[in-house]
Amino acid sequence: MAEQSHIELVRRAFEAFEKGDLDTVKESFSPDVTWFSAGRNWLVGTYQGIDAVIGLLATIFAYSEGTYRAEITDILAGDDVVVVLQKVEASRSDGRSMSVGAVLVAEIADGRIGNVRAWPDDLYSEDEFYGAEPPAGWTAPARG
Repeated sequence: MAEQSHIELVRRAFEAFEKGDLDTVKESFSPDVTWFSAGRNWLVGTYQGIDAVIGLLATIFAYSEGTYRAEITDILAGDDVVVVLQKVEASRSDGRSMSVGAVLVAEIADGRIGNVRAWPDDLYSEDEFYGAEPPAGWTAPARG
């Protein structure tokens, strides 16, 4: 059943990301993957191509000082799409933290994640955590 293999693919990518294993995450994505995140912080928008998406994920992991956790609370799959309901938490040593629910929609093609759209349930909380502009010493990842 394709739906089950799609769910397993997305779960593996989530688990690898939480461990900081971006090589395994990269294997889960199509080379021409597109990632869209909603909001107004310095990391939102559309990232095109595997290098841009991995750059975004590496920045999220580093900015959260390795604390970023995305717990899958429910996952649904169809023939070519996986919908993930998740609880996202992260904190930083400067006192910033966030705890939001989020929906992630991943389109699957040829056994890989090809198009991702992500929306937090509390844009304000996520935007406050990241800020509108990159902090000193940080640059926004290339968008591809």
